[in-house]
Amino acid sequence: MQNPSNQNQPREKKESARRNAVWAKIKSLLFDNLGIKLLSLFIAVALWAGLITQDPTLTREKQFDNVDVNVIGADTLRRNGFIVLEDMDVVMGDVSVRTEVPQAQYTTVQASNYSIRIDLSRIRSAGVQEVKILSTNSATYGTVTEISPAAVTLTVDEYVTRYRIPVTVVPQGEPPEGFYASQPSTDPPMIAVSGPRTLVEGIVCAQVAVDQSALPAREGVVRQALAFVLVDENGAAIQSDMLQVTSEGVLLDSIIVEQQMYTTRTVEMSELGLVVGVPADGYEIKGIYITPATVTIAGREAAIRDMNILYADNTVNVNGLKNSVSKSLKVRQPSTIKYASTDSVTVAVEIGPVITTHAFDVRVDLQGLAPELREVGGMRIAAVDITGAKPWLNSLSVNDITLTCDLSSIEVPGTYTLPLSCVVENAQGETYTLEINPANVVVTVIQR
Repeated sequence: MQNPSNQNQPREKKESARRNAVWAKIKSLLFDNLGIKLLSLFIAVALWAGLITQDPTLTREKQFDNVDVNVIGADTLRRNGFIVLEDMDVVMGDVSVRTEVPQAQYTTVQASNYSIRIDLSRIRSAGVQEVKILSTNSATYGTVTEISPAAVTLTVDEYVTRYRIPVTVVPQGEPPEGFYASQPSTDPPMIAVSGPRTLVEGIVCAQVAVDQSALPAREGVVRQALAFVLVDENGAAIQSDMLQVTSEGVLLDSIIVEQQMYTTRTVEMSELGLVVGVPADGYEIKGIYITPATVTIAGREAAIRDMNILYADNTVNVNGLKNSVSKSLKVRQPSTIKYASTDSVTVAVEIGPVITTHAFDVRVDLQGLAPELREVGGMRIAAVDITGAKPWLNSLSVNDITLTCDLSSIEVPGTYTLPLSCVVENAQGETYTLEINPANVVVTVIQR
């Protein structure tokens, strides 16, 4: 009896031989004439690529996101009298473009090849405008099939120019001690502003701030190129990149400010010759007061070095006056003075009555003695010296003065020393003092 394993050996040999034959055939197919086969494959691929390249109808869709959009026609829009108010970079946002690109250009094409743009020169009126986003197609790069968004919304205003807008200087701080800075002059004194009507019409002036404390402490001309701010009637700044400031066609970014520096000194106002005339009879000048009493002047140091006093150009006439008077007088300024802290002063002349003393001999009136008693001294006279306004004293007589002695306190006979009391009639509103001599009287009283 035969072993089964011996019976399977011929079969396995045949199967192995068959597999080897198949593998040999595959190797022959793959590696025999390998160069020719690779060349054939290359030529086939090249022929296929050539066919694709030569056929423009074979395209692929390609999308570009966040595309840069060119803005053209802005200058033409301005020449037409209009301007866009929005910031175009902000308005454009995220724009996407979908295209059909020939196979040959698919890997190299860029969004810029389609000239994605908006043309502002197409705008013909002010207000809210819808402006289409444009593109350019070509045989080389294919066509644009969709732009998203297809248009942008813009606010358009009239583009205007205002001329002869004044330049004003706003001084800040004080010049160095001992110096005066003249009123600034500007170059140019007027400007022209172009831009949106809504902005330009609100501009009142161009303001230039000058820090006087930063000026040099020396005589001479100081010139500075300083920035300016356009302001409205409330003093609020109007700032925009859309505004264009010019002078005689030249763009401006600063204003030339010129000032002259002078030396200062303080001088007194003279009272000499300020008052003429004589007050009414019985009145006199009580005082002369000048406000301000001193004046700060400025000029060339050599010209004002010895100047210590200034005079008024006019006088105050007090002839026949009874009341105080004041008057504004111009300050006389030599031509060497370039500045004075004031060009006029107020001169107040105080006029009042002459204060004098009049003496009156007045009879003493004894009053209030009890009926059972009698005074035996007889008539008495006392001197009354009254000091007051001369006109009033001149109008007084002895009859206007009453001297009394009150005897009502005496109850029994005897000799008494009692004070005198004085009353002056017609003294309402008058200020005066008086002295009685003697101030007391001696009274002798007996029984009736």
